Amino acid sequence: MKEAAGEDPGGPYGVSEVADQLADELSAAVIPLAGIAGDPAPMEWPEALARQAPALAHQLCCDDKRESSEAVIGVMNALWPADSPELVGQPEWWRTPLGRACAHALDPHDTSGVTYAVAAGILGVTVGTIKQLAHRGSLAKSPDGITRASVFARMERLLKADSRTS
Repeated sequence: MKEAAGEDPGGPYGVSEVADQLADELSAAVIPLAGIAGDPAPMEWPEALARQAPALAHQLCCDDKRESSEAVIGVMNALWPADSPELVGQPEWWRTPLGRACAHALDPHDTSGVTYAVAAGILGVTVGTIKQLAHRGSLAKSPDGITRASVFARMERLLKADSRTS
């Protein structure tokens, strides 16, 4: 993993922010399961997950696409077992530190599409803005609307631009 002096690895989202959110979200996902398991051992899962979160965050944020892709598969399956965040009504999750790290780790050549409304939710803009961006060629179109990869690429570019002006 490449690190600049004094820079948190994992790009502008920062590994520590990703690790904190990962520990919180994984704990929130397992607490209900631990409660119904009946055995006291599962009640220790949130603490174990909190200890594992920094290492998993480093995997998600690393420059090795294979390693980060493997990590994102596990994280997404654990946090979003029914479907992706945008398809269960939470497209804004992708703008969180963990969401951005997961988006960064996904295949940049993915041609699967999302609707204009979902793309707007992911980017936090209006559908009209998405239509303008698609018309200008700033977002790639797909048969379903806009390619997920182009939405995530735009999100990452905006994040990098914001971090340079901060």
